[in-house]
Amino acid sequence: MKYLFIILPFVVCLVRCIKPPYRVCDPSALHSKTGDLESINVECSGLSKTHDCNLQRGTNVSMSATFTSNVNTSKVTTVVHGVLGGVAEFFLKLLSNDGEEGVRFNGVTEDACISSVNHCDITKGEIIQYTNELPVDIHYPLLRLTVKWEIRDDQNNDLVCIRIPVEIVD
Repeated sequence: MKYLFIILPFVVCLVRCIKPPYRVCDPSALHSKTGDLESINVECSGLSKTHDCNLQRGTNVSMSATFTSNVNTSKVTTVVHGVLGGVAEFFLKLLSNDGEEGVRFNGVTEDACISSVNHCDITKGEIIQYTNELPVDIHYPLLRLTVKWEIRDDQNNDLVCIRIPVEIVD
C-alpha cells in the first residue's frame, strides 16, 4: 500500500505533464452534426507549472487536427480567440464588434482552404488533415488565458472547436 502512495504521484504527473489539457469546446461536439474530431496536436514550447501550454512571444505555434466532416462544405475558415474570463472578458465582449467570445488573435490565416486543407469542396465523410500556425506577437502581455480554436464550415458552424489553456511567456 505504501508503494501506491509513492508511485501514484508519478503516474498522475506522467499523464498530466506529457500533454497539455486540450478539450473540445462542447463535450457533446466531439462527434457533432458537422465534424468528428479524430486527433489533435499543438506544438508549444513547453509546459508551465500549471500544465498550460507555453506560448513564447515572438514565435509561431503550430496546430494540427485530423477530423471527419459530417457535412458537405465549399468553404473552411479558422477563427482563433483568446478567452480571458472574469471581469476582463465581460468588458471585452461589450467592446467586441464580432460578437464572439474572447479577443481575436491576429495573424492566423482564416481561409483554411489556402493555409491547410488544400481544397475546399469537402464532402460528407471526408477525412481532413488540418494544419495552421498562431503567431505569438512580441507585444502580447504575459498572462494565462484559454485559446479557443475553431474550424468552421460554409454555414459558420464548427467542424472542430477546441480550448487550449496557455500561458504567454518570454
